[in-house]
Amino acid sequence: LNLILSKIHEPLTIIIDGLDHIERTLRNETSLAVDKTRIIEFISQIILPSNITILLSSQPVDEIQILISDHDYKQIALPYWNISNTQDLMQRFQIDDNEIEDEKLSSFLLRKSQGNPLYLTYVLKNIEEQTIINKNILNNIPDYDFNLASYYEYLSKQLEDTTLTDILACLEFSVTEAELKEIIPQTRNLGKNLKILKPVITQNISRGGIRLYHDSFRRFIIEKLS
Repeated sequence: LNLILSKIHEPLTIIIDGLDHIERTLRNETSLAVDKTRIIEFISQIILPSNITILLSSQPVDEIQILISDHDYKQIALPYWNISNTQDLMQRFQIDDNEIEDEKLSSFLLRKSQGNPLYLTYVLKNIEEQTIINKNILNNIPDYDFNLASYYEYLSKQLEDTTLTDILACLEFSVTEAELKEIIPQTRNLGKNLKILKPVITQNISRGGIRLYHDSFRRFIIEKLS
């Protein structure tokens, strides 16, 4: 890689995402060799010409601290979302910023999500089909917590069974409802469970089918299975 980089003369940015997944992958994947997860060690050995930059994306986990302390990587914390960001996303979901008990909905959602855009998206998906939005409905949804464990537990407890989530967590590709009916032995709860999980699943527009919206829910399910 160093040899290849030395031959590049144009400005180049290399983006590496998901470094915080390494420890979880090792903990949950028994068939994966440790050598295949030595990504941080390999990154530390890269010799960067002045025209090349590496951008790493990760949660603030211990594994990446060596790059900051020993290899001159600079840490830049992404800011939490503010009220303007919250209002912009509400508009995308076509949810009006009405007052709810003398408080703007956007203010309530910002406080509940603590400026986390993923969780704000989940909450908006939860309420976008509600004809009336009030604090009773909103208070039933857990407040933000790290890794969204409370929210994922909140959804899981509403399911008739966990077969659907177990299957979706193990699939790396989209699957249609018809295909799910062939996979799941008992399908009488499939429609209801899909409706409950709507905030955390997404449609594959190009190929059809559904998949989990974010990998954090996959990790939540797999950790429960293990």
